Amino acid sequence: MTNRSGRDTGARPWAGAARFGRAWAAFVGIAGDNALHRHHAVQAFAGQDLRVFDRDGAEAAGDGFVVPPDVWHRITTLQEGVFLYIDPGAPGGRAIANLLKAGMHALLPDEARSFRVIVADALADGDAADPIGRLMRLLGLCEASGDKIDPRIESLLEQIAVADPPILDSGGLAASLGLSRSRLVHLFTDSVGIPLRSFLLWTKLRRAFESIAAGSTLTEAAHSGGFADSAHFSRTCRAMFGINPRALTGSMVFRP
Repeated sequence: MTNRSGRDTGARPWAGAARFGRAWAAFVGIAGDNALHRHHAVQAFAGQDLRVFDRDGAEAAGDGFVVPPDVWHRITTLQEGVFLYIDPGAPGGRAIANLLKAGMHALLPDEARSFRVIVADALADGDAADPIGRLMRLLGLCEASGDKIDPRIESLLEQIAVADPPILDSGGLAASLGLSRSRLVHLFTDSVGIPLRSFLLWTKLRRAFESIAAGSTLTEAAHSGGFADSAHFSRTCRAMFGINPRALTGSMVFRP
């Protein structure tokens, strides 16, 4: 939907399928909510008839782009696209963000086709598809090798997967393992490869979005994810993705 000036008002819903990983989110479908925006996550996307505008209205056309964190942009395409959002706090996210310090990066046609496969695999297989590592390699970056996961952290990941929102905080989780908070934070980052704070944030967002997909109101979804209220959830969603969660209501399928 556009206003009288012809600019996109961001009123269209996002329609398609999405999945959350430990430090990323993948989406395949029709993009809506395309008003000028910026977000905390690194964003990579590809599609046909793709146009990207910066804050000054300058236009770039191509098969795909990777946008650094906190860079103003607006995407227009009427075709199905593929999108990957990456937490810049994760090592892979930091490496990609550092590569993009000069600004938005355009993908070559072959790279865009490879990126489509990366997102499709992430949607199907989750973290096992390694979308961050594969995007790093696509961009010519070396992926850091991870250490074997600590058994205590492996147990903690299982605990988080079934936990109620109130224990999705580092203090409560540390107490459950008999560790100090600082020790847990270091151990988690060494074992999983991303900061505990980032992991918990993505877990909360995933739960909230899955609740929306199940038909919950924004308030119910916020509480399901462990957010204080719908306003807190909406602010976090806009900060991370540049999207108002209302644009996802009733039009998005979330893969478990």
